[in-house]
Amino acid sequence: MRVVFLTTGSLRRRYVVRELQRDFEIARVFIETRVAKPPFPTGHAIDGAARDYERQAFFGGGAPSFGDLAEVQAFERLNNPEAVKAIAAARPDVLVVYGTGRIGKEVIFLCPRGSLNLHGGDPEAYRGLDCPLWTVYHKDFPALVETLMRLSPELDNGDIVAKLSVPVAPGMALHELRKSGTETVVRLLRRALGEFAVDGEFPCVKQSRKGRYYSHMPAVMKDLCVRYFSDYTATLA
Repeated sequence: MRVVFLTTGSLRRRYVVRELQRDFEIARVFIETRVAKPPFPTGHAIDGAARDYERQAFFGGGAPSFGDLAEVQAFERLNNPEAVKAIAAARPDVLVVYGTGRIGKEVIFLCPRGSLNLHGGDPEAYRGLDCPLWTVYHKDFPALVETLMRLSPELDNGDIVAKLSVPVAPGMALHELRKSGTETVVRLLRRALGEFAVDGEFPCVKQSRKGRYYSHMPAVMKDLCVRYFSDYTATLA
């Protein structure tokens, strides 16, 4: 079973690929280099704190390049004709999309039975970007989940393969949440890929409703998320 990742170069994506390589053949990783630039400030101290925390937790403080972990090709956009051609040449049995922009039909049709999308939230309530933060902003803490769904041309609208709650520990700080979500992603994928290797399919269910679409969270709102999350984890026993 040849697994191909479509993703970005972030540390947490490198961690996921490294962990899955222990059990599955990661035939190729395609990195999308384009970075969206929202028309308002989004940078916050919590972003750097999360990266530093993940670097230490996942790699002992180092930062291996993706090329040290897997065979990698990079394109500005993964829907570009040259990218689609390269993805097809990798002959994927399973495509895993994790953190890229919207993926078009030309790519999805390369692997119609095995195309998956990872979403950092519950798509039946939160679609789009920064969904863990928007979930915290709304104090909807039971909805802190990671979702694995079939890849769809419409953003975050695919049939759901599985959801797992993201573990939240007493006293956890918000910059630690993304690490917990990333580890949840590994658990989701290990189970789903193991089942596909045996059965050749991903059982799934249609979404019961379409969640609200969210864009990047402005920096000023992240201050509130830090406080809300701290208040919540202080109540956990």
